[in-house]
Amino acid sequence: MSPLTGETPGSAKFSYMPISRRPRRMSSPPHRSPFLEQVRSAIRVRHYSIRTERAYVGWIVRFIRFHGYRHPKDMAESDVGAFLSDLAVKHRVSAGTQNQALNALAFLYGAVLDRPLRDMPAIVRAKRP
Repeated sequence: MSPLTGETPGSAKFSYMPISRRPRRMSSPPHRSPFLEQVRSAIRVRHYSIRTERAYVGWIVRFIRFHGYRHPKDMAESDVGAFLSDLAVKHRVSAGTQNQALNALAFLYGAVLDRPLRDMPAIVRAKRP
């Protein structure tokens, strides 16, 4: 008898799903970067929106990948400028998208690494539509 519906296995409403078609359960949660967990924690302490968290973490991951997986604490303002300029020139993002990436990186350096961005080099700005 099913505990939820009260039907027995022989009734019409009770159906079995073959084991091969059942969704797999992960035995342990996927590995998450301790650094990105630190970023998420800093965002949550400030009560930012979950969508802001996802966007900021996404931009930070793109920034790290752009620079060959170097740690952001080992990078300078010129590396931030190179990433933002690449967004405008190569990827042709809008001005709002470039600003969001800049804000995510400003948050990373100011709130997480406690090293606010100063003396930003001249970056190629995305053109407003």
